[in-house]
Amino acid sequence: MKLDEKAFALASGIVWGVVVFVLTNIIMLRGGTGEHLSRLSQVYPGYAVSFVGSLMGLAWGFVSMFLAALLAAWLYNKFIGKPPSP
Repeated sequence: MKLDEKAFALASGIVWGVVVFVLTNIIMLRGGTGEHLSRLSQVYPGYAVSFVGSLMGLAWGFVSMFLAALLAAWLYNKFIGKPPSP
């Protein structure tokens, strides 16, 4: 079964972007420092454990996961080959 590359990438990007956004805001509301989550700033420019940073994380998370999932789905479809003829 082949994957729909664009749909898989879009769904993955949305999920990861929202996860970064929500986790950042949960940590911020609880008053934590977000030691581990703040390390995302090394990968996502402009990210910080703040509301504006969570928006940057949402955007960067979406873009990075969209591209990674697009590549993964494309590779998956290449490796599964053609379905057998009936």
